[in-house]
Amino acid sequence: MKKTFITSVLLLMATFSFAQFAETKMQVDSVAAPALVIETDMSKSDTKDAIEKYFESLHVDKEKGKGFIFKKSMPYMLFKRASADFMQGAALDFYFTVETKKQKGPDVTVVTIAVSQGYNNFANSQTETWKNLNRFGEYLRSNILEQFRVTAKVSDLNKDLKKAKSKLEDIEKDKADAEKNIAEKTKQLTTLQAQLEGLKAATKQ
Repeated sequence: MKKTFITSVLLLMATFSFAQFAETKMQVDSVAAPALVIETDMSKSDTKDAIEKYFESLHVDKEKGKGFIFKKSMPYMLFKRASADFMQGAALDFYFTVETKKQKGPDVTVVTIAVSQGYNNFANSQTETWKNLNRFGEYLRSNILEQFRVTAKVSDLNKDLKKAKSKLEDIEKDKADAEKNIAEKTKQLTTLQAQLEGLKAATKQ
């Protein structure tokens, strides 16, 4: 059992250490930034919510847009100066695009990620940060998104359980009311039958 556990841990570490994803370019303003690509079977909206929730757990909010007075929307999700898992404690700017890819069978959601350390200083495949980004990408795909999926299922099940308990309470109340009604009617019936028997006996005399 202990040997199996150690083997599982080593496999997990290996997965996060050596996962490699396809490389692409993400347009960040005027820069074509190196980026890696992750695919998931989660919906686009759930994927975006999961990413945002993860960074909220790091106390980093998604940037609302550009501009000081009137915020202009951005074509990507941006989280500034975040120290994410597997990034060796570096405070980086994370850029995400999340899109739905149509295909035969179920659609998939494509997540594209770029990171920079300062303005336009984007990590590329020649840097250690890029290797760490691949580790983070695998963690995002296999853990962060899965946590969100399982949490959502737990929430749905709790809602269903609450409804079922409420329904059971209603049934038990109806049962108690029915039993009380039966007892009252039985008592009334017994009294009336006794009264009727007495009346019949008096008539015969």
